[in-house]
Amino acid sequence: MSLPVSMEDTELFPKGAKSLDLTPGKEYDPVAIKEMLTSLSPLWWSRLLISTRGFTINLLPTNDEMTLFTVDDAYTAMHSRLVAQPSSPDSEERRAEREKFISHIYTIAHFPSVSTVLAELSRGVQSENVSPFAHPTAGEAFTTVFGAPNEATYRIADGQKHAYLVFSRTLSRLQARWAVEKGKKKIRFETDPEWQPDNRVVLFEELFRGNRTWVLLDFDRHILRFWRPRGASIIFGDRFVEKKKREGLRLCDICGMLEQGREQFKALAGFVLCSPECAQEAAETVK
Repeated sequence: MSLPVSMEDTELFPKGAKSLDLTPGKEYDPVAIKEMLTSLSPLWWSRLLISTRGFTINLLPTNDEMTLFTVDDAYTAMHSRLVAQPSSPDSEERRAEREKFISHIYTIAHFPSVSTVLAELSRGVQSENVSPFAHPTAGEAFTTVFGAPNEATYRIADGQKHAYLVFSRTLSRLQARWAVEKGKKKIRFETDPEWQPDNRVVLFEELFRGNRTWVLLDFDRHILRFWRPRGASIIFGDRFVEKKKREGLRLCDICGMLEQGREQFKALAGFVLCSPECAQEAAETVK
């Protein structure tokens, strides 16, 4: 069974949103999660995270770099834990780990007043209530996801809550759809060549009128490495990449990164290369 979703899905990704809604997802059905992890492909999960991450970071305050980077780190961690390696055999043990991680996300999301609690911890405000990191039932989730309790962890958790709360709400809506198999037929993350993430999925910087460049954060680099050498197509879609290639832009032969301007990448020994690291790897392949 598949689960059609798209960037045009305004229930998941409201176009008119001006700020992030940190209302956590309420729906958590372990049976549905198990079925989704088993039935939906790594590419589906990867593009779900690409979309939700882009939706999140594009609604963060533009002057809050600390939160931007911590949110980016959170989505990188989620991708590492939730997306199976497409080239490696999956296992029951690995699927159980993914199920457990999602259960931790919902334990955090459902902790009473979690957004306020994490904000107070990051400011050093002492509460009469038990810290979520020391809570008898929730503590494992908080320490597994954010790390051991200390001042640095509290600041990171307060930033990363934006990622986990938004993702929990998105996944809750998808669980409800999975259960009833409803909704219109839309672009499928894993199959449709029309997939294009646009500005709501990746960050662009306007250099001057009519010229934009893709701002790569650690999450983007993680996706490029994970899906290499297809990373640009996973993020932007096959049709977008083919269009750019017709315009004269090239892909790095090693990692699959897409040029942002003509002749941006260097050619060496028959390879198109985007970085010294890829040049080194190319050199090792021809030894």
